Amino acid sequence: TRIFYANDVPDGVATLAPAVGQANSVLCELTTLDRFFQDSGERIPTIVKADVEGAECAVLRGAGKILSAPEPPIWLLEMEDEQFARHGTSKAEIQSILNGYDYAAFELRGRRWMSCPDVRLAKCRNILWLRPSLTHHARRAKAAGIAIP
Repeated sequence: TRIFYANDVPDGVATLAPAVGQANSVLCELTTLDRFFQDSGERIPTIVKADVEGAECAVLRGAGKILSAPEPPIWLLEMEDEQFARHGTSKAEIQSILNGYDYAAFELRGRRWMSCPDVRLAKCRNILWLRPSLTHHARRAKAAGIAIP
């Protein structure tokens, strides 16, 4: 898979879909989260932060086994319309994928995480996803002061 980047911006930003100014590229081997955890024998993490420049849907599609595991992770996803458009995806698609695994969205309002039933209307770009029906998610949410409806 080809990863695109800009030489003149030393911020580490790279993407699977080239943006303006990202004319340089390098070939990389990619894997899915499911394959990584299967092959490595590592334990599924408690939380996954994904800021992959609009490729969040691809990450989730490659994580079906860990999303449906008995103790799946809590997710913190950066969600920006401009980045999704470059990959032909959307906030609604992310929500559809995660709602299919019984995840609920929460956005930061002021200093509190609040329920966000429609992520297309979210004001912040980092959305927290958890499964309120799971004891370990509900316990962590409570400890963090997250109001679960």
